[in-house]
Amino acid sequence: MESKIQAELMAAMKEKNAEKIAAIREIKTAIMKFKTAPGFSGTCTEADILTLIQKLAKQHKESADMYKAAGREDLVNEELAQLEHIQFFLPKMLSEEETAAVLDKAIADLGATSLKDMGKIMNFMKETYPNQYDAKFVGTYVKSKF
Repeated sequence: MESKIQAELMAAMKEKNAEKIAAIREIKTAIMKFKTAPGFSGTCTEADILTLIQKLAKQHKESADMYKAAGREDLVNEELAQLEHIQFFLPKMLSEEETAAVLDKAIADLGATSLKDMGKIMNFMKETYPNQYDAKFVGTYVKSKF
């Protein structure tokens, strides 16, 4: 994953795409901070990198929402452009309808009968669809089923 990020950075530099360069450098900075943080285990997995990228994407989305509420369209567009470049590195997210269908099937397959089985369902989602679903939606949906 890090090599893909580096290759995209080089391509953005050749294109002289300042927005894309800034977004990719932000990702690289987040990875470097992760690697130099106290307690780092010595390995940075693809899942770790995807988690970092998801956090960055969430931050940009929240910033865009705040700027929109404040009436700062110029900053909203800047944040959304950064978000678009960051999301390039994320796997395709499941829509709410797709997630609901997967959850319905998982609940049936796992034999989940109460909220006590939430852990089983969450583990299934983590293993089967890593970094491809909204955990908040999953929690809300599962709670509504029991």
